[in-house]
Amino acid sequence: MSHAERRVKPKSTKKMKPKKQDKENLSSPPPILPIHIENKIKELNGTDIKYIMGKKLFASNLKDDQNRLLMSIKEVKVDFLTDIEKDVSLTKKDENNKPVGLEVIVLDPSFREFTMSLRKWSMGINKYYSLVHGWKTVVSKNSFEKGKKLNIWTFRVNDKLHFVLDNNQVML
Repeated sequence: MSHAERRVKPKSTKKMKPKKQDKENLSSPPPILPIHIENKIKELNGTDIKYIMGKKLFASNLKDDQNRLLMSIKEVKVDFLTDIEKDVSLTKKDENNKPVGLEVIVLDPSFREFTMSLRKWSMGINKYYSLVHGWKTVVSKNSFEKGKKLNIWTFRVNDKLHFVLDNNQVML
């Protein structure tokens, strides 16, 4: 028997399929900023409004023990962080050398404010922004469900980064 004939067949011949992405969501223009959100941002003296993504909620975004909203950097439509913020979201650590991230304000669909931390995470080859510290409170106060879609906008008040979550806008 030759060397070629003795080759062992790989354990799995099944090809890994890449995860389906909502291509329409990636290529479509951003939705129009709803007037109620625009009015709230004006009331807060907000500036630099940017639509960053439409996010479909997965079970992992809703689990209490995970307590975070993951946003794939590949799906983020615009650059919304300053160079300094990019550095902080990657490198800032607490006294125990644990990542702290960038402190941000998140407004839920009812405009309740939550102070959270924005971090940049790598999982394998994929990179994500993650909103942590308080995400499960946002989930419980809004009864978010798997499959629900959120439009996510950012804006600034006195240079401080804010996020606003909108679940009323139809995804384009």
